[in-house]
Parts: sequence; C-alpha cells; structure tokens
Amino acid sequence: MAFLPAPPSAVTRPAGWRPPPPAAAARRQAALPPDGAPRRRPPDHRPRRPRSPSMSGAASAAAATPTSGAGGGGCGGGGAHAGGTAAWAHSVATVETGGCLVASPAYPWALGRRYLAQAVVLVTEIGPDGVRGLIVNHEIGRCEAVKGIVGAEFRHNRLYLGGDVSLGTIAILHRRSSLLGAGAVEVCPGVFLGGFNASRAAVAASEAGAADFRFLRGYMRWSPEAMAAELADGAWRTVAAAPDVLLPPPVGDRVRRPGDGVGKPTRRGLWETLIASSAPPM
Repeated sequence: MAFLPAPPSAVTRPAGWRPPPPAAAARRQAALPPDGAPRRRPPDHRPRRPRSPSMSGAASAAAATPTSGAGGGGCGGGGAHAGGTAAWAHSVATVETGGCLVASPAYPWALGRRYLAQAVVLVTEIGPDGVRGLIVNHEIGRCEAVKGIVGAEFRHNRLYLGGDVSLGTIAILHRRSSLLGAGAVEVCPGVFLGGFNASRAAVAASEAGAADFRFLRGYMRWSPEAMAAELADGAWRTVAAAPDVLLPPPVGDRVRRPGDGVGKPTRRGLWETLIASSAPPM
C-alpha cells in the first residue's frame, strides 16, 4: 500500500540539520577560501579608507548644526551663529536695520509694483521719516550702461535695481571692512554701504577686485504708515541673513548671484533661500 508523507509538523530532522543553500549562495560558498586561508584580492584592489572618527556619528551631526541663541536681527543676528555655519537665515519679529524684507509669495502686488514680486530688500536705515532699503536680487544689466558714473574698472559688474526712488543715483554695497571710515558705513556686521572713491582706489591698487562690489540703481523708501500697512497686509516677511547669504564672495573675477551660498553654486536664488528660512506673517 502507498504511504502518505507525514505532515510537516511531524517531520523529524537530525540534530544540526540545515536547509540546502540556494544556488547563488552555494556558488558564493564554493568561491570562499577554506578556513584560515588568506583571501585573494584582485591586482587593482584598493582597501577602503576608514572614516575619520572626528566626523562620524554624533560628531558629524554636531559639526553640521549651527549654533543658536539670542541675538539681534539683521546680519548682526549672526553673532549668535559664531562658530556655526557661515550661511544662515531665520525669521525676526520686526523690521530692523541690516535685516531683510522678503516679499511674500502670495501677495498681489499692484501692476505698477510688480518688480517687488520675489524681491529681497536690505534695510539700510530706519528713522522718524520711515524705512529705507535696497533691493539686492533684481539684476537689470551691466554697469557698462553707467560706466560714466561708476568708472570703467567696474563696467563688467552686474547692475541691480535698488528701488524706485532716485533712479539717477547709484549705491554700492560690499564687504570690504578696510573702507570703513573712507566713505563707507556699516549696515550690519560684515556688510558696508558707500565708499565709492575708496573702492576705485582699492581696485586700482590691486587691494580689492572689481567683483567685490555690487552696484544698485535707486533705492526703496516707505513712510512709517506705508510700512506698517504693508506689513499688516502680509506683503513682507522679516528675515535676518548672514553676509555670506546676502553678498556671497565672488569666485575669482566672476560676480556670483545672490543666494549662491558659500560653497557650490546652486540654482536656488536669494528669495527662495530666505522664503524657505522664514515663517509666514501672522
């Protein structure tokens, strides 16, 4: 008579029994050298370089985390970031000298003010008459068109729209602390405004490069009432940003665009960078 196989639960296996390995596992097992025999390496084999213990685990996480703390706004807010990364940005509660007004994404700008869409305004002055600032991310051409004002040495620099007031004037922004007191004033730590004659002299003496300076045509101005109304309408976000974010250092003789960051250039612009770092207005 035929015998039916026992159910799986009733099958007994000898001690130490292991299921046969799959074909791929069997081939790998057969390729291994016997126990104790040296493993053969191909002639072009290069051992893997071990990771540095100083940048592994928690140490690498700590190195990538900027230091935070209480501090002022604007570029000066970076005092709380000393020892952290050079490129930082965060929201602040109020409009501050050296801080930024960042155009809100969904704000419906009037037809005559569409140039303020995606604008980043560096606040340069706050007083009884209101707020003044410079749009720092709207390129409109080259300084070749105004070389009679800025000088031939700057003719290849990019020219930016600083604002809709006094379009016949040209402002100059830079990070040359050596020009402080020679016509330049510090808007916030690391960012300076003015010192045009001194900048030309520095370039002529090879103490600075033409790409170290940014030229802006016109400026922005709000009365206290107009600024308060636009903030209440949600037109602007108030942000503090590092000098390396606002005015990235040039690469050689090439003037880098705002928002390129400190390291590898990126497609993200300054407005996108600051919007991503800010909270929407309440």
